[in-house]
Amino acid sequence: MPAHPSHRMPFVLASALALAACGAACGGDGSGPTRAEVAAVEVAPAARTMQLAEEVVLSATPRDAAGAALSGRVVEWSSSSPSVATVAAGVVRALAVGSATITARSEGKSGTAEVTVPAVATVQVGPASPRLFVGSQLQLGATVRDASGLVLAGRAVQWRSAAEGVATVSSSGMVQGVGEGSAAITATSEGRSAELTVQVRPAPPAGRWLHGTVYDEARRQLLVFGGSTGFAGTGTGAQFHDDLWAWDGDRWTRLATGGPSPREPGALVYDAARARVVLHGGRGPDAAGGTVALTDSWEWDGSAWTRRALAGPPARAHATAGYDRARHRVVLHGGETVTNQPLYDTWEWDGAAWTQASSAAPSAYRLPSPAVWDETRQALVTLVGDVASNQTQLWRWGGTAWSIVGPGPALSTPLPMASQGASGVVAYEEKLATSPAVTWRWDGQSWSALSAASPPSRFGTALAYDAGRQRVVLFGGLRGTQFLNDVWEWDGAGWVEK
Repeated sequence: MPAHPSHRMPFVLASALALAACGAACGGDGSGPTRAEVAAVEVAPAARTMQLAEEVVLSATPRDAAGAALSGRVVEWSSSSPSVATVAAGVVRALAVGSATITARSEGKSGTAEVTVPAVATVQVGPASPRLFVGSQLQLGATVRDASGLVLAGRAVQWRSAAEGVATVSSSGMVQGVGEGSAAITATSEGRSAELTVQVRPAPPAGRWLHGTVYDEARRQLLVFGGSTGFAGTGTGAQFHDDLWAWDGDRWTRLATGGPSPREPGALVYDAARARVVLHGGRGPDAAGGTVALTDSWEWDGSAWTRRALAGPPARAHATAGYDRARHRVVLHGGETVTNQPLYDTWEWDGAAWTQASSAAPSAYRLPSPAVWDETRQALVTLVGDVASNQTQLWRWGGTAWSIVGPGPALSTPLPMASQGASGVVAYEEKLATSPAVTWRWDGQSWSALSAASPPSRFGTALAYDAGRQRVVLFGGLRGTQFLNDVWEWDGAGWVEK
């Protein structure tokens, strides 16, 4: 039997109430939930300082009236100044100096971010106090900043030299030394400029190794003589040098042409009693294109070379030599023949003649370092390598014989050395180009490796102590296949390239 209509009323009423509720919550027409309206658009970051050509990603977040983030809303981007900064899908790219307002719009609402590309306020040029030689190059750099001090990247810099006869400068800031003097180099960016004066010094000696270096006390000059470029005896066409140069701590001066023949000097020593630089022997080219060991002796008096004794030590190269300040003698010891056979004899020069003082030395020892004056012992000392044990020992000369002072650094090669007077002896450990060099110091009692960084590793270099300026000076050498002509100075605390 069908239900009475009065029995269905509660069900109909409940259904109507449910439909009404759905209508209120589902958009009024029963089709789905109500879509919240965009009340605001938040852009982040709200402000940004940009470099030229830099790209920055901005974010845009639509929010409803309650501040809740709304997803899935379409956002459109625009720039108030596309010539300064463009925007696409929130990616802003800076094109020129100026400012632009970046706008993000969604459903009639918008938010903005301010983008600024600052102008150049200052230009700084470096390095400070630049110096270079005639024929050499030096890279300058320009740092541009805005008014707040922010470094600005990507700014065009124009370079100009006020004295192109002294130095030219390329569009990238590379300075070329042309002639001795000074030149003002100007860097300009967006109307702002900075000027730097470059000092151009005379050209230095050509790169070389196995040269002689000595300090001329009377004339207060550090001298470099001879050496070679290339590898004698290997068929590579070694070039031997006969030039004499003076270094004053700032510039080179060529002193002499003519005199001793081109060579790798066997000995180059300052004779303090007679105010002369003494040169003996060495290795040079022969007429057949090979090499020959030399036996001649020469003296430099500050203005010219003079040939001295014809008789003296047999021909040799790479001898050790130094000045005995107590006995006023130039002392020459050992070395090698032109066929690389070691020599162990010792000779002395008194300003008039050579005299053989000793013929004996331990046969295991060879390849001595330069002899230097040890103020602590008041004796001439040299460091020699022991071929058999790859060790070194320090020897002293007593006037008639050599005696061993004690062990040296654990090395298998000699060390170029220079005496700093009462401050001890400084030695530079020669190394292959792939290994770092080490600076050593002898304090009169023991050797110690110094923590200060050393000049780049090399072979065939030479040291001398500039007593007037109280600096140990290192010049040239061979690094890999490069013949160097750089100058480094040791002031007791660290090395500085000059």
